[in-house]
Amino acid sequence: MKKKIFVVVISLAVLILSSCNSNPVDSQPQPGRRDYVWTVDTIKIPFKYLRKIWGNSPENVWAVGSGGASSTSIWKYNGTKWSTDNVQRNILPNGIWGFGKNSVWAAGNEGRIWSYNGIDWKQSIWFTKQNWDIGFEEIWGDNPNSIYAVGYADSANTRHAEMIRWDGSTWQEIKIPDFNTYSFIKIRRAANQQGDYFLLGWGEKSNGGDLLALFEFDGKNIWKIYEDDFVSQTWSDVSEIGGKLLFIIGNKISRYRNGQFQPVFEVDITKFNQGIWGRSEKDIFISMTDGIAHYNGTDVQYLYRYTGGKQVALGGVTLTNDIFILTRDYKNYSNIIIRGILP
Repeated sequence: MKKKIFVVVISLAVLILSSCNSNPVDSQPQPGRRDYVWTVDTIKIPFKYLRKIWGNSPENVWAVGSGGASSTSIWKYNGTKWSTDNVQRNILPNGIWGFGKNSVWAAGNEGRIWSYNGIDWKQSIWFTKQNWDIGFEEIWGDNPNSIYAVGYADSANTRHAEMIRWDGSTWQEIKIPDFNTYSFIKIRRAANQQGDYFLLGWGEKSNGGDLLALFEFDGKNIWKIYEDDFVSQTWSDVSEIGGKLLFIIGNKISRYRNGQFQPVFEVDITKFNQGIWGRSEKDIFISMTDGIAHYNGTDVQYLYRYTGGKQVALGGVTLTNDIFILTRDYKNYSNIIIRGILP
């Protein structure tokens, strides 16, 4: 029963968005434009929803998801269309990250991590522990020689957070405190600040109910900096935007400095779907329950409204003149990728 509850909650946790930014950091960013031209692609896969999206150019965007046939777990957009190679692999990916068209990584269930070299996918590691079920929820890295995979190790009656690191040649497990109630589901560090890493974790209360928490990691030690209930009013998340880290605490988007969260702006809590990504602090895209909104440093306005059904944004890729938004259409059991292009 515990594993079933865990799977359900992790499915909810995929609503947390990944922040992908291929643009140089601007010390004095200009307000982001809002005059996008929108197109929509639909990917319908039996028994599968795509969960994460990453890309570094309009011709190199990837989306992955577990469940269903493994031959349809990995999809790529080549500038014209989305497609999968239909190759059966022992991989059910939950996360994807990369550094270019010849360096893409995917991590997922059973502790498996795969890498793409521009030609084909190969398994990098099958990370196992005796009597433990290992699963990775996300993979992310500073560079090709410093990549982290985070997730959980689950046994019959207990669970703890898991983290391993690639140093360019081997994967090594990182010893962390025994956060028995937690699974790590996200890791980020500010690209232009080179400070500590921050992780998002999901956990269970001892008396029932679910928690979200933020952790700080200095490369050796890890400690909790925030924890509260798994509800919209106290939801937490961390995203890298424009080389800086921004945190979600409830409906506030904040910086974290000197051990304190400093609010930058607020979002309508009744519509806010607890996810952000973007190019800079004046060019932030916001997941709402009925569409995609935008913060330009001054105000929040809608850019795109969903049409029909229940649609939820799971992630975004922001490029110089393009944005790709991965959404899930629950009514029609489809994956929708919304693309915005600046004219």
